[in-house]
Amino acid sequence: KGNANVRFPVPDDITVKQATEKCGDQAQLSCCNKATYAGDVTDIDEGILAGTLKNLIGGGSGTEGLGLFNQCSKLDLQIPIIGIPIQALVNQKCKQNIACCQNSPSDASGSLIGL
Repeated sequence: KGNANVRFPVPDDITVKQATEKCGDQAQLSCCNKATYAGDVTDIDEGILAGTLKNLIGGGSGTEGLGLFNQCSKLDLQIPIIGIPIQALVNQKCKQNIACCQNSPSDASGSLIGL
């Protein structure tokens, strides 16, 4: 059922409105095609600096790791039409990874980094 690439599936009965409320007013509910997680494995490294970067980004045993999302589009609340409320389920709107992305005035058009 669903997409095998989804790391943390959303319950089937969660609406877009409920998910948006979970994100809060400082984040935007988004549907992301790609998600990369770092640090969810345990490695045994050797050498003086082995594992240094991994530990800085949340690596190591027992951690969920750092999630980086890519190719995201906003999931906005639908406006009711003729007084009929639309309670769209998140799983109907997005079959990929759901993320709460920081609201940012940044624009990536014409910029390699998007700052």
